[in-house]
Amino acid sequence: MKRRGVLSLFVILMAATAVRAETTRQHNARLSWWRTARFGMFIHWGPVSLTGQEISWSRANSNTNSPNNGDTPVEVYDNLYKRFNPTNFNADEWVTLGARVHGGFGAFIPLGIRIGLDALDRLKAKPREVAVVYYDSDKSPCACFADGVAIATIASVGQRSLRIDTEKAPEGTAAVVIIRPRQGGAGLKYTIPLSALPQLGKMNSEIDPRGRYDAVMKADGLFEVAPIN
Repeated sequence: MKRRGVLSLFVILMAATAVRAETTRQHNARLSWWRTARFGMFIHWGPVSLTGQEISWSRANSNTNSPNNGDTPVEVYDNLYKRFNPTNFNADEWVTLGARVHGGFGAFIPLGIRIGLDALDRLKAKPREVAVVYYDSDKSPCACFADGVAIATIASVGQRSLRIDTEKAPEGTAAVVIIRPRQGGAGLKYTIPLSALPQLGKMNSEIDPRGRYDAVMKADGLFEVAPIN
């Protein structure tokens, strides 16, 4: 036992000596990639994204002393994988498509995409199966949100499944989006508050197009959603 302990200590000392023996040039070469790339992000992306909640911590737990006593029932959380099928997801393609459709990819477009995807999930609908009515606001610089909704849902003016209403959005809002099943029935009302505009504007000025997509997808307070009959 004593000999084993001495051997372990020897290995540790040798490793420490190897680190100390590294020259400044070797050290700089080893870290050059990090100094170029700077900060990174490791993203856990999986079935829980369907709920818009945090992975693991949002799962309810029968043990009330457990820190991950979240809002999603166990039977729901543990079966999310059955509905999770992201095989066709490609954010880069959406950025390219958004730029081609709109002439650029500002933060307004991914917010429309996020709303469209949320509606498809809540309504259990597929692309082309929903109808969209968009209410614009004079306070919003453009109706770019509608382009994002169209990209996500494949609703379009040509198919008469997307319409920009002549009526304006209520005071204090940047836009209102009504999304229903195309065959009729209850739908969803999405309200984008004016308070979201400064946040989106900051993303436009500080982040590149691909980064804007990621930033919008995880930001809080950009819209509210309510069911409608």
